[in-house]
Amino acid sequence: MTGQNSFDKAMKIAFIDTDSLNIHYQYVKDITEELNKEIKKKERRLERKTTKLQNEFNQLQRMSSNMTQMQLQAAQQRAVEMEREIQVMQNDLSEELNEEQMEMQLKLVEKLDSFMNKYNKTEQYDYILKKFNGSEILIANNAYDITDTIITLLNKDYLESKSPN
Repeated sequence: MTGQNSFDKAMKIAFIDTDSLNIHYQYVKDITEELNKEIKKKERRLERKTTKLQNEFNQLQRMSSNMTQMQLQAAQQRAVEMEREIQVMQNDLSEELNEEQMEMQLKLVEKLDSFMNKYNKTEQYDYILKKFNGSEILIANNAYDITDTIITLLNKDYLESKSPN
């Protein structure tokens, strides 16, 4: 076979420690704080509704000795409905928070992919790998670690995008 094989050149490889990225990238800190605020807000809403239903249940229990059989059955049915209502609210809250967390994670991935594609136009890496606790990369030579550079550039871009022009 004549001609030069494209595999003869040395590959340019780097890696990013995504655990470190998640700790030091300001965007991650901000969206985590935002998510935590949303969680607390929704938990307070659930607590208020639960307290209201618990008070209603307690009132029904206090009044039960003065109720007719029919009223007692209606009160028991209402108690079951309240319990179901609380469970539905808890499940809905959990689903909402999971969706919001997935949405934020997707935004982060899109933001990182977009940045890395732009970054690699000038750096020309053949591969940029993700290293994190539990990843398939067990050992990595720190000479190929571009995490600090990427975090610095990401934070610079993010803070510039947040500041009013």
